[in-house]
Amino acid sequence: MSASANPPVGVSTPSDTTEMVIRVEPEHKDVVAVEFNKPLKKMFIPPDTARAIGEKFARCAYEAQFGDTPTTQHRSSITDALVTRMRVRVAAMLRGMEGQDPKIQANAIVDAILTELGPR
Repeated sequence: MSASANPPVGVSTPSDTTEMVIRVEPEHKDVVAVEFNKPLKKMFIPPDTARAIGEKFARCAYEAQFGDTPTTQHRSSITDALVTRMRVRVAAMLRGMEGQDPKIQANAIVDAILTELGPR
């Protein structure tokens, strides 16, 4: 599709002004509602916007399931297990890197955490 061509009906491009609202509605508290300002078949979403939309979906999904917003008090057992595993791993890494430049230590630790959190 060329830059000057109009997109097909029902297609939203990154330069478009399509509005999307993601929320839990009071009358339907057990589901996530998604509302668009026009009918859509397809959307093209820049990566940063897609990530923000995903985060909003996750917050709303939590609210729909548990009735409130996420807090450390309501962390899942998967999250707790990940935190415990990463604490053990980082402690071991620090012992093994004793005496190394703190920048090298920081890079290795951040890389290990991001690898663990990355796509599976």
